[in-house]
Amino acid sequence: MLEPQYFSSLQLVSYADMILHDCPAFYDVCYLLSERVSLLSQVKPPREVSAAELEQVLPIVKSVKSLIVSLGISDPTFKADVHNILCDVEVAADEHESYLVHLTTDRLAYDLERLQRGIRLELQRRYFVYVAPPNDQFLEKKALFGPAVYEKFPSARADIKDAGNALAVELYTACVFHLMRVSEHGLRALARKLRATITHKGKQCPIEFGDWDKVITAVKGKVATARQLSPGPKRQAKLEAYSNAADHCEYMKDIWRNNTSHTRKPYNEAETIGVLERVRDFMQFLGKSL
Repeated sequence: MLEPQYFSSLQLVSYADMILHDCPAFYDVCYLLSERVSLLSQVKPPREVSAAELEQVLPIVKSVKSLIVSLGISDPTFKADVHNILCDVEVAADEHESYLVHLTTDRLAYDLERLQRGIRLELQRRYFVYVAPPNDQFLEKKALFGPAVYEKFPSARADIKDAGNALAVELYTACVFHLMRVSEHGLRALARKLRATITHKGKQCPIEFGDWDKVITAVKGKVATARQLSPGPKRQAKLEAYSNAADHCEYMKDIWRNNTSHTRKPYNEAETIGVLERVRDFMQFLGKSL
């Protein structure tokens, strides 16, 4: 496995690096190619490749062909090079005794070096992001805000997961953006729970199409009306909680959502963690209450 200290907390890692440090089988192919190139290049003057040398080279070239398949390499030039070199080696091995095919050490060294170069170029085109602890706790978490939120808000699942992934790779403003979308899912669910209605140009419109201001105002109006009609401390406490949730949404709109939507400021790590905790608490409250 990769040693944690090999990479910094956030950097792009080439596939070549991954192989050299995490894939011994692929490393072996690269090493054996390098070894054969070195040995064949040392033959002075060049001569015909021996049967023993062909037997050693043949499985290496076949391994390169398998590597192409397993990595999904599609470069037609590189694939053609591998195919042609493999054919030359196979034919030379089959007909070595008849001397119908002459494969010299310098030509074979050149061909194997081309394979080496081709593999490295292909691998260096593929990149990975290494996420170090503690950021990995946010990565690819479907239920980042807990099972209740996951079950009750299926429409928010993608944004919750994307918020965690953005935080894991230190894209803080992107994380806040997704968290505001999560809050919006919660706000609209709260409005539906209270049967709040909104209008546009004098006509009622679906909650999904109302902006935050209209939905928050509708929620607060519904809570105020319900308070006047509801005797009983239990229900009053619940309405108070709903009112606080609406206030929370208004706070998020003014402090975070508007800043994020209108490019007023970027966010740092501490600010983003604060937003995440606030949105998580809000959604968990709704997950228990709705």
